[in-house]
This record gives sequence, C-alpha cells and structure tokens, in this order.
Amino acid sequence: EVLEHFISEKLEARIAAYLDNPTHDPHGDPIPALDGTLPESSAQSLANLPEKAQARIVRVSDQDGEHLRYIAKLGLVPGAQVQIIESAPFDGPVSVRVAEAIHAVDRRLARMILVEECS
Repeated sequence: EVLEHFISEKLEARIAAYLDNPTHDPHGDPIPALDGTLPESSAQSLANLPEKAQARIVRVSDQDGEHLRYIAKLGLVPGAQVQIIESAPFDGPVSVRVAEAIHAVDRRLARMILVEECS
C-alpha cells in the first residue's frame, strides 16, 4: 500500500502483469484494477448464513495477525468450502464443517469471514 504512492503507473502495470493481474490478495481482499475499479462481490458474513448452508470462503477481513493465524489453522481460508452445522442463538458460536473437521467459531470471528453461498 505504501509502495503504490512512489512508483509510476507504468511500473505498477508491469508488476500487475508479472503477477498475472491478481484481483484479490491472499486474504481475499479485492485489489483495485489499474483504473481504480474493484471487482463486484456478493459476499456475506459467515455469521449470517442459515444452518445447512454451503459456501466458499472468499475473504477474511481481519488485520490482526493472531486472528488470521488462528482462522488459517482451522482451514478457514479463501477458497475453502464450508457448511454451517449449527448457529447458536444469542450471539453464540457458529459450528462450521471445513474439510473433514467441525469447528465452533466465535461469532465475532465468523463475522470477519466473508463467503459466497453455493447453490
């Protein structure tokens, strides 16, 4: 983010081309195109999905390294397929199946994980 203020547009375009013009960073955050536009998304919070819903993680919005490491340890990373097993009431945890494991995820963390529902 700091580098973008000190390089030319030509160098920025060459770096983007070298990286195959990525649209998202490793955490799923959108990367603006050279014209400044962002890719459209229908993502919603994992915490908002109903029980039995299946989805694909598209973004993890937390910037806290400890949270990111924990979420990654659970396998809740962009590209992972998940299923909501149970959503506890009163802001309780969300039970999520990822791969062959089921994890109870704190509702606050679940809100930081953005998904797109699978049909």
